[in-house]
Amino acid sequence: MVALRRPTDLPEPPDDGLATTAITPGFAAKMRYSAGYLDIACIPTRQAYEGKRVFADFFAGTGVRLEPETGRLYWDVALLALQIAPPFDLYFLNNEYHEVAATLADRARALGPAGAEVFEVDLRDASSLRDVDAIAAVAAPFGPKIVVSTGDPNLAHRALKRLAPRGRRYLCCVIDPGDSVYEWRSLEALAYQERALDILEVFPSCIDLVASEDRGRRTHSQLQLDRYFPPETGWWKIVSAHPSPGAALRWLREDRIDRLLSLRIGRPRQASMGDRAAYPLIFATRAKFAISLWEKIGSPPVGFQDEFYVGA
Repeated sequence: MVALRRPTDLPEPPDDGLATTAITPGFAAKMRYSAGYLDIACIPTRQAYEGKRVFADFFAGTGVRLEPETGRLYWDVALLALQIAPPFDLYFLNNEYHEVAATLADRARALGPAGAEVFEVDLRDASSLRDVDAIAAVAAPFGPKIVVSTGDPNLAHRALKRLAPRGRRYLCCVIDPGDSVYEWRSLEALAYQERALDILEVFPSCIDLVASEDRGRRTHSQLQLDRYFPPETGWWKIVSAHPSPGAALRWLREDRIDRLLSLRIGRPRQASMGDRAAYPLIFATRAKFAISLWEKIGSPPVGFQDEFYVGA
C-alpha cells in the first residue's frame, strides 16, 4: 500500500498570480528523492506514530517553482508534502523573509488538506515563543496544523520543538539552504533527544564555490563552512588536498553526522548540476528501517501494510 495521492499523479500548480521561486540547481534531484521518500514512508510512519507525525522545511520557499525558460510551474517540497496522503499531523514551514512566508501561507490555505488550520507566526518578534506555545495548545480535530513562520532558519528548530507533539513522535525535516548553510549547532540541536528523526538535506551550493576562490583570504563562503561543520574540523585541508572537494566535504558532513549525532546515513543520491556530477542530497535517520525505505525509491511500488517504522 502506498500514498493515496502519489507525487507523480499531481497536476501542475495553477497560475494563481502569487509570487514563485525560481528553479535552482539540484531541484530535480531534491524533488525526485524527497517526494519519493515522503510517498513511500507515509503509511509505515502513520502506523507507528499516528497523531504525532511532523513535517518541517526550514528553508521553505513560496511553495511553487518556476522554470523561466518554459514558464512551467512545479510544486516545491513544502506544498507537495501537503498533498501526500495520509497527511502529517503538523507542518512547520519556515522562511527568513516575511513576504515569502506570507505567500506560502496563502497557498497553504487554498490547497488544504481538508480540515487543516493554518497559523502564521513571526519568530523575529520577542514574544514569538508565547505565540508558538499558544498555537501548540490549539486542538485541531478535523485536520493537520500548518504553521508558517518567518525567522532565521538556523533558529527555527526552537519553535519546532515547542510545537511538536509530546511523547513518542516522528519528525521528517527537509533542509535546502541554497547558497546559505544549515549550521552544525542547529543540526545538533534539532537531533538532540529525537528518537524518530529523518533528515533530507540538500548539499549547500556555496560548497561548490570554495575550490575556485582565493585561498589566501577568508571569504563569505569559507566563513559559512566554518559553521557548517563541527568546531575544529579542518575542512579546508580536505578542499586543498582533494581533486573533488564537493564530494569530499559531503562525505565529511555525513561522517560527522554519523559519529557525533548517531544518525545512520543512507546512500547518497547523484544528480546532474550543469555538466558536473554531484551528490546534492544527504539522508540521515535514526531508524535502520528508514534506510531500507530510502533504498527503495525508484524501485517498483511495494507494500508496507505489514511493516512498522520504529526509531532506534
